[in-house]
Amino acid sequence: VKKMKNKQTILAIFVIIILLIPVWIYLITPKLEQIPADYTLNGFLLHRENNRFEIDSEWTGETIANTFVDEDLIGLNNDAAVIKKSFRVEVLGEGVVYETSNELNVDRKSKKVISEDESEDVFYLFPKNVEKKPYKWWSYGYSEHHQFEFKNVEIVKGLETYHFNVENKITDDSEGYEFLELVPEKYKTLTIFSMNVWVEPVSGTVVNYQDKGTSYYADKETGEKVWDISQWGNEYNRDLIERKVEEAIKQKKQINLYKKIIPSILGTIAVILLIMLALLWRKKPVQDK
Repeated sequence: VKKMKNKQTILAIFVIIILLIPVWIYLITPKLEQIPADYTLNGFLLHRENNRFEIDSEWTGETIANTFVDEDLIGLNNDAAVIKKSFRVEVLGEGVVYETSNELNVDRKSKKVISEDESEDVFYLFPKNVEKKPYKWWSYGYSEHHQFEFKNVEIVKGLETYHFNVENKITDDSEGYEFLELVPEKYKTLTIFSMNVWVEPVSGTVVNYQDKGTSYYADKETGEKVWDISQWGNEYNRDLIERKVEEAIKQKKQINLYKKIIPSILGTIAVILLIMLALLWRKKPVQDK
């Protein structure tokens, strides 16, 4: 009787473990990977800017300022999150000189922006297991997404990353320069810019970011350049790069834990229990003399 109870107990545990493995892989793990309900990002980048707004004037000289990035999850609707993202450049003594703000609906599982155009896969955050292919990503301080092309594999602070970039993209930034007398009455303002981002591929963590561009007066009809008015750029500083590398390493360990180690442990336990059951069933009962 005791042996039969042992068999039943081991069999029950074995069945529970077998059922737990797919539950862990297909139900629990996706929950661990989704954007958390308390998601927030608060940090700053280093901003450089050099201006000459008046035609035939001289450059004023490079100004270094802080660029503040704030992202907060402000609402939930099942698998969708409403995220407010703000970006502002503050110059000492002048206050805010540039600012953008957007509210986006983001799928918590895929990390894609939910839009009416379902044909576009635009990522708010890079996904787990980043591939060597183009990604449409909504980067810092822009009112629209851009397509980042895979460039190469680079080591950042000892960590392997995928380097993506946008090269010489031109956008109409007239709305952001309407404080100038010539915009939009006489000219529109176009900007040619490039962006570079370094992503740890397992976790999708952005460990480094740089952008730079030149804004210029342009003919309202032809778009032909008239006069460069601003040279600018934003970048992670050394401290932020180090912190993001540490964050990526930590996330890689967590992902390895819940995607590989825990399923392996459960599988090993199941095999051991199966062997125990096989041995118990093969063992012949002792005959009474």
